[in-house]
Amino acid sequence: MKDFTSFDILWFDLSTKVRELVLEMTEPLNDKLFNYKDLIDQQTRYLDDQQKKLDELDKVIFNRAEDLDIFQNIDKRITAIDVDRKDKENKLETDIGICLKTFEEYTFKFEQNEKVFK
Repeated sequence: MKDFTSFDILWFDLSTKVRELVLEMTEPLNDKLFNYKDLIDQQTRYLDDQQKKLDELDKVIFNRAEDLDIFQNIDKRITAIDVDRKDKENKLETDIGICLKTFEEYTFKFEQNEKVFK
């Protein structure tokens, strides 16, 4: 019976040492796994942020809501500004023409009045 108890103690000691050995060998692996999991999480967050930035850039450049890209938008605005400019130029030319005609009329009247008073 004493031998059996001694065998139990030896078995317990052996199993404890094997557990310690397994723990000692797997602990670095577990640490690496946790580190890799953190790195993977960081990379996933980084990729999500980059995808959001790409989506925003895509939305700005290709303005999906109006089906016009930014260059078509700029061309549309330039055309509208050019039309407005031409309208204002025409109005200005008309106003200048009216002013010159009025000036000529007043000059003619002034000259007529000068002749009458001399």
